[in-house]
Amino acid sequence: MTSKPIVGNSPGPPAPPLPAPGRSGPRPRSRPRLPDLFALLRPGQWAKNVYSMALVALATQAWTLPEAGRLVWMTAVFVLASAAVYIANDLADRESDRRHPVKRNRPIASGRVGVGAATALLVTCLAALAALVALCPLTQWWPVVAYLALNLAYSTGLKHVPLVDAFIVSIGFQLRLVAGHLAVETSASQWLMTAVLAVCLVLILGKRRHELVVNGPAGRPALRGYTVQLIDQMIVICMVVTMVATLLYLTRDAPLGGFSEQALLIYAPFMLFGLFRYLQVLVVERGGADPVRVLLRDRPLLLCMAAFALTHLLVTLLATDPSLPDSTARILP
Repeated sequence: MTSKPIVGNSPGPPAPPLPAPGRSGPRPRSRPRLPDLFALLRPGQWAKNVYSMALVALATQAWTLPEAGRLVWMTAVFVLASAAVYIANDLADRESDRRHPVKRNRPIASGRVGVGAATALLVTCLAALAALVALCPLTQWWPVVAYLALNLAYSTGLKHVPLVDAFIVSIGFQLRLVAGHLAVETSASQWLMTAVLAVCLVLILGKRRHELVVNGPAGRPALRGYTVQLIDQMIVICMVVTMVATLLYLTRDAPLGGFSEQALLIYAPFMLFGLFRYLQVLVVERGGADPVRVLLRDRPLLLCMAAFALTHLLVTLLATDPSLPDSTARILP
């Protein structure tokens, strides 16, 4: 099966001319359109939160209606939290975004949404987030608060620090995972947390690699601390950590019952193929500009992830079926 190479972001609407020196950029419309306001929320990035909570559901067997409802609620919490972060970043970076060949198409940088309208939308998101968080116990607040604080530090300067920028984004996914586990009143496996950190670093470093290849170090201040060779070595290391930590999680902490010994044989092909395919997208097809886009549109990766999820679901159901003897797993090689 072949797939179309994913080279980067879609071209989008024609870019406005770059502002002349001394000017503040395009004049915003008096009344922004709803599609432009909606675009500020970055709906294309919401899949990050869905993936995170789906992983929690698979890891904890949170398949009852109340547990599923709490995971949906936590997904909505992080959709609002991440939307607020995106709007705040676009407001803070609007001047530099106007000089970027791709980012100048964003609603604020292009002038389609004014600062006042964007600020009002940011306040609305934070108010809705506060209302949702207020419905949960105090012990479940801290991952959301930590996520917002971490992203505030990222936006105010840490995003310009090489390596630190990648780790902050990855830790944000760990916080999503912790929040999901707290929502269903379980604790997260240390091996699963390590695997999530490592695989997120693969995705983020892949994005940095694409930016460095396409735009050079001038595309982002943090890129001055990277080279393609350095990123390639770090990606390989992170892939090894992802593989090892995931297999340790599956054999030690995952609810697989008598199938835990066969986990290496069952899951290793899916994991290797997925990692190799993403590496192929980065190096051969020069993709990776938008990791979410790759994960949602690359057909080999989609098939691999779907097969992995279905296999894990089947193995988990067999492992937890009380009508099956403990020796059922012995039918596997």
